Amino acid sequence: MAEKPTPLEPLDESWERALCVVAHPDDMEFGAAAAVARWTGQGKSVVYCMVTSGEAGIDGLDPDACREVREAEQVASARIVGVDVVDFLRQPDGVLEYGVAMRALIAAEVRRHRPDIVVTGNFRDTWGGRNLNQADHIAVGRAVVDAVRDAGNRWVFADQLGGADGLEPWGGVR
Repeated sequence: MAEKPTPLEPLDESWERALCVVAHPDDMEFGAAAAVARWTGQGKSVVYCMVTSGEAGIDGLDPDACREVREAEQVASARIVGVDVVDFLRQPDGVLEYGVAMRALIAAEVRRHRPDIVVTGNFRDTWGGRNLNQADHIAVGRAVVDAVRDAGNRWVFADQLGGADGLEPWGGVR
């Protein structure tokens, strides 16, 4: 007889602003869109950030055409769950690499939107067992964890601060 899994702990919902950062359009729909609908229904503000536009995601469609389709689908899908802001960083789909450049892009998003919480996808090597995760998911998730910390440090990516965008350090992510 199999053991019952440990029950999940309820998420503390005593926050007001969330930023969801994932690799591709549709990653939120395969992950946390139902939770997002719950949160926006509670009056919380949720912003989506797609690191790519998913342009390598449809084999029979040219990447430029695919980008248009995937971005439009993502904006429409976000609206259904109550998300009005969807940022596309337009990094190259399928070949993302974890590193300083990606951390800087995501830290700027954290500084811009000043969230209380940040949501990202699974960044482990697998989905459990032998089901391998996609490289873009791993790179983005790792960068999100580091960029949240980076965003609060005025000496990391200092070039982002004070300019035309008015960005300031943000260490308020719980």
